Amino acid sequence: MVDAEEILGLPQFDGLDDEQLSLLAMLMQERELPGGEDAFAEGDPPSGLYILKTGKLDVRVRLGDGNREASVYVIKPVELFGEIAFVDDSPRTATVRAIEDSSVLFLSMESYADLVEENPEIDRIVMKNIAMTLADRLRSTDDKLRNLLASSKGMAPQIFTEIFSAT
Repeated sequence: MVDAEEILGLPQFDGLDDEQLSLLAMLMQERELPGGEDAFAEGDPPSGLYILKTGKLDVRVRLGDGNREASVYVIKPVELFGEIAFVDDSPRTATVRAIEDSSVLFLSMESYADLVEENPEIDRIVMKNIAMTLADRLRSTDDKLRNLLASSKGMAPQIFTEIFSAT
């Protein structure tokens, strides 16, 4: 259980009243991740939603043959992660590994489902906030892709085709 004060003001929970925050906080757990330990691995089944409290986490994806990984993002405190699997109940799309000793807040999917069954307004607000986070990340990825394509000097059509041929 986490104190409601710990999640007060987090953007993921904007719009929740004090009672809703308290209900949510009662279901959350604080977990410690020593440097080098994974919160979860790419392909793992979904288990819940995380918020980084302290430390730094590395988001890593497998490349091509699956034997190599690349770092694609560093999660900083108060950032949400694990939200894709939380929303669509699909396997994890990346590995999240602690760069240094870190502390995370965890909300299990099962506990959340029980809570929102009785309190659907919480689900509406939290899912809207997660959608805003995903939209911001998609815009950022679009900008990075545009810049990559613009700087690729003649390779843009080939890169573009490779990126989007699987979709």
